[in-house]
Amino acid sequence: MTFHLLKKIDLLDLAEIIDVQTIQPLMDDFYKLTHIPIGLNDLKGSVLAGVGWQDICTRFHRVHPETCKHCVESNINLSSGITPGEFKMYKCKNNMWDVVTPIMVGD
Repeated sequence: MTFHLLKKIDLLDLAEIIDVQTIQPLMDDFYKLTHIPIGLNDLKGSVLAGVGWQDICTRFHRVHPETCKHCVESNINLSSGITPGEFKMYKCKNNMWDVVTPIMVGD
């Protein structure tokens, strides 16, 4: 039965599994302590939560359709092929650096 449940979890989107409204204040507190910007994205490139991002990202890249496409493409690229416990650095088409590590649910 546990295996069957894990298979169903694998089919859900991250936003269906976690409580973003509970995680966002934790991320805000983490940023206040460390001043390290952080974002939580799903495998489709959608931003679920974030804090401390540079204005160039939030007020320009994410607002304009062409540069926003680059952001989504980067988020999808970043979320693939990373071993649990490892991280990946990536320079997007908007010339911004990102570092990512996966959140694993189920397998």
